[in-house]
Amino acid sequence: MKKEFLTLAISTILSISVSAQLQVDSEGDVGIGTTTPSEQLELYGNNNKIKFSNTGDNATGLLLVDIKYPTLEFAKIYYTTNSNYIHIWNAGSGNGININDNGYVGINKLPSYTLDVNGTIHGTSIQPSDRKLKGNIKPFDTKLCYKIDSLKAYSYNYKTYKKISKQASKGDSYLFDNTDFECVLTDSLESRLSYGFIAQDVQKIYPELVYENDSSGMLAINYDGFIPILWEANKTLNHRLAYLEARIDYLETNMQISQQNAKKSQAITASSSENISVYTQKNIHENAEVYVLDLTGKMVHSFSVNDTGNIVIPFDTLQPGMYTCAIIVDSQLNDTKTVMITQ
Repeated sequence: MKKEFLTLAISTILSISVSAQLQVDSEGDVGIGTTTPSEQLELYGNNNKIKFSNTGDNATGLLLVDIKYPTLEFAKIYYTTNSNYIHIWNAGSGNGININDNGYVGINKLPSYTLDVNGTIHGTSIQPSDRKLKGNIKPFDTKLCYKIDSLKAYSYNYKTYKKISKQASKGDSYLFDNTDFECVLTDSLESRLSYGFIAQDVQKIYPELVYENDSSGMLAINYDGFIPILWEANKTLNHRLAYLEARIDYLETNMQISQQNAKKSQAITASSSENISVYTQKNIHENAEVYVLDLTGKMVHSFSVNDTGNIVIPFDTLQPGMYTCAIIVDSQLNDTKTVMITQ
C-alpha cells in the first residue's frame, strides 16, 4: 500500500511540474511557459531561446517544407560549421541571405564586403557630409580634372551567380552550402547591359577611388567620388567657353569694317629669314597690336608696338605658310593683311 501511494505521489508531482512548463491544448497548440498558446508553438517568458547543438560538420537549423511536397525544402535557416555561414535560403530558387562570422551580409551570394548584393538595389543613397566630420580640408586640385581624359568607358554585362551541380561547375566558384550544389560566377548576357569603367584602369589614375577586398582581392569603384572631379571639370569648361564666346564676339564686332574706314587688304610676301613690318604707329597715343592667325583661324602670335613705333613680326616666329594679320588700333580693327612666308 505504501509503495502504491509513493508511486502515485511521484507521478502526480511530475505531472504538475510538466504541466506547468509544457501545455498542449485541445487544438494541438503547444505552449511552453504558458497554458494558453495562441499559435501552434508559443514560448512565453523571459530570455526565451531555442538551442540547436551540432556535433558534426553538417548543416544545423530549420527547414520549411510543404506537406504536399515533403521532400522539397522550400526554405532553410541553418548554420554550417565547415564554412562558418548562417544561411537564410530559398532552396527552390537558390536565392537567400548569407551571413559570415565577420558579420558580412550577402544577398543571393556569399559576401566579400559588409553588404554584398548580387542583383539590383532600390533606394536612396545619402552620405554624411557635415564639415564637422571632416579634417584636412583643402581646395580641389583642378589638375585632377585633366586625368579623366585618360579613362576609357565600356559597356558590359555583369557575370551572374548560378546554383549548379558541383559535378558540372566551371570557372570561379564560391561554396554556397555543403550539399551537392555550389554558386558559380559565369558569363551571362541575361544580366542588364551596364556602362562604366574597369577598376584596374581607374586604380592607375585615381587610386583613392578604388577599394580592394582583403579576402577575395576583388576591386570596387567609388563612383560617387567622380562627382567632384566632373563638377570641377565642367566649371573649367564653362570658364573656357565663356572666354572663347567673349573673344569671338569681340573679333566679330571689330572685324566689321565700316565703308569709310575699310582698306584694301594688302598681301605681303617675305622669306623666312627676314623681319616683316606690318604697321607704323600714327601717334604716340595710339594703342596698337597685331594678331597673327593661321588658315584655320587660330591665333598663333600677337605683337605690340616696339620702341620705334612699329609693329614688326620677327622672321623666326612663323613657319613657311600663309597667315592673316589683324591690326587692332585702340580696340578697333584697323586693317587686315595677308602674309605669305616662303622658304
